Amino acid sequence: MQRFKILCLGSLVLTFITASCSKDLNGNENKSGIQNTPTTNPQSFIFSNVTIDSYASRTFAVPAITEAVIDRGAITVYESGMELSSQSWQVLPVIVNCQQRLEVTNLGVGTVEIQNTLGLPVTCSYRFDIMSN
Repeated sequence: MQRFKILCLGSLVLTFITASCSKDLNGNENKSGIQNTPTTNPQSFIFSNVTIDSYASRTFAVPAITEAVIDRGAITVYESGMELSSQSWQVLPVIVNCQQRLEVTNLGVGTVEIQNTLGLPVTCSYRFDIMSN
């Protein structure tokens, strides 16, 4: 009988915790009540045939990157045309090994910096998809 009481009490506590911790599975509202409806059509910016020298970086001006995008949006960076990639657009980072990669190293309002540590100059196109809320 004692085990039955403990089991019933445990079930009641578990039910209470589960009910009080439920959340909106759609992700449409946060605790402050502000609607978070993401943009479904990203803005895309393409820079074609850009060379980044070996062990160098390049900063791209992308005016659509605002403080609001950094705080609540998303930025995805792709490359195309590099010999190491087989896809038409490949998301960065491109990693050959721990020391050799092509990656985003800095992100700020209006700018994205990409660093090349692949050991050879890289000429390819870059696409920046900006999603804002």
